[in-house]
Amino acid sequence: TRPVTEVAQCYVHDVAADVVQPVRKLVAFRRVTLAPGETQTVRFDIAADALSHLDRQLRRVAGTGAFDVWVAPSARAGNAVRVQV
Repeated sequence: TRPVTEVAQCYVHDVAADVVQPVRKLVAFRRVTLAPGETQTVRFDIAADALSHLDRQLRRVAGTGAFDVWVAPSARAGNAVRVQV
């Protein structure tokens, strides 16, 4: 019945990394204001650098393989979708 502002958040987890990665790494977010009854599609373009990590020799390497991806209003909400990069 009232306008609301929500923050859509995109998290990833590199399940194939050679070193332990955060379970949910925030890689993008967008604040969205909605009128009562309104819906909106939010799109996230994730840069390759956001999927990279430091290897055991502290070199930045590109993440490849399987990633779990969540889009939710918080790190505790939502279900992951597994994608291949």
